[in-house]
Amino acid sequence: MEHWSGIGKIQWRHIGGGPDCPWANNSLRLSPRQRSVTMKINKPRHPIAVIGSGIAGLAAANTLRDLQVPCVLVERFGRPGGRMNTRPGDGWTADHGTRYIRRSDQTLAALIRSIGYEQRRVSVQGGVHRLLANGTIEVPPHGGLDLDRMCLDLGFNVLTAGLAHGIPAIFDAPVAAIRWDNSANAFWWEEGQVFWFEDDKGEPIRDRTTREVLKASGVILATTGTAARAIAENSPALHDLVPALSAVKYDSCYAAIFKIPRQQPPFYALEGAPGARIAWLAFEDAKAPERAAPEYSVVVVQASAAWSAELMAKSDAEAMEAVYTEARAVLSFLPESPISQTYKRWNVSQLVSAPIGLPDRWPVNPESAPFSLAGDYVLGPRAEDAARSGVVAARQVVAQLPARRSFLGLELGA
Repeated sequence: MEHWSGIGKIQWRHIGGGPDCPWANNSLRLSPRQRSVTMKINKPRHPIAVIGSGIAGLAAANTLRDLQVPCVLVERFGRPGGRMNTRPGDGWTADHGTRYIRRSDQTLAALIRSIGYEQRRVSVQGGVHRLLANGTIEVPPHGGLDLDRMCLDLGFNVLTAGLAHGIPAIFDAPVAAIRWDNSANAFWWEEGQVFWFEDDKGEPIRDRTTREVLKASGVILATTGTAARAIAENSPALHDLVPALSAVKYDSCYAAIFKIPRQQPPFYALEGAPGARIAWLAFEDAKAPERAAPEYSVVVVQASAAWSAELMAKSDAEAMEAVYTEARAVLSFLPESPISQTYKRWNVSQLVSAPIGLPDRWPVNPESAPFSLAGDYVLGPRAEDAARSGVVAARQVVAQLPARRSFLGLELGA
């Protein structure tokens, strides 16, 4: 796939979704994208840079592609998805970021439909019961069953890999700042790590010490609010965004995954009430028929914010032992010890501040620069809210594209 950039004609080698991509599920069979473009847009000279490849960034990138506007994803980690994360194991699958999505949400439904994944949608089979602070379990009406809860048969990484498929992307490229160069009338994108570029002959055209410029006609900052604030603090062009972004607050979360002998609980998950140590406990093998295993169950346990703060100070072994002990205190039928276990420390997890909203134009300098923010802190904390913010941000940036040329780029940190 070739794109025109500030350094000429290049080929993106490390891109989303191909069979050689290290994070792609090789069992995926991607259906052709179907889209109907009815809006006429003046195409920018350079791609729109979407910083962050969580569900907000992927929704923004796919919206730009549907509008036939070139874009490039920039991701600090080695794979897309962000907190819409699935942990695969030895014959098991566990969603330990986003718990489920809503079938009734039109934004995610359109994204799933656009990549031909309607048949991968599965209603969550069991109900969600309530775990009270005193350790007792409260059964809601109808056993807590809600057919609007939905997951993907093989995990949410199937969705994020499908949405990233074919979109030019640069991974392992942390963004430190966006710098305005007045003499060039442009923002400059400066690399801090090796980029995966090749020339027409397949030869690398950059190394770790080269400083080249990749120009972009607009920027969508689709990171967490914490990362967005750090970038704004280091970027004179975004300083006016700092007060709003400083108000964005998250709780941390410690999550553990346990493989145990097969269990058949009368629920899919427990949701902790205020004061409970466990915020969420789910039997992932009971989530969808495709995940059921004949000999064992997979249990995901997410600690409350207050308890997570304590667990973060412990060693991994101590923290996992404490979480499993608490789970056994709630569910006495759990075995004395798990078959295997793993963990995830989320330093930025649940949004606890109010969403900052999405104005018609963000305060950036220069005002003419097409720019927008997207993420769980913009319109709301759910995955559906983040996806919607990405769609709106993409349309906003496209609407801001001026008739005259205005170039954006990024400075990447080490």
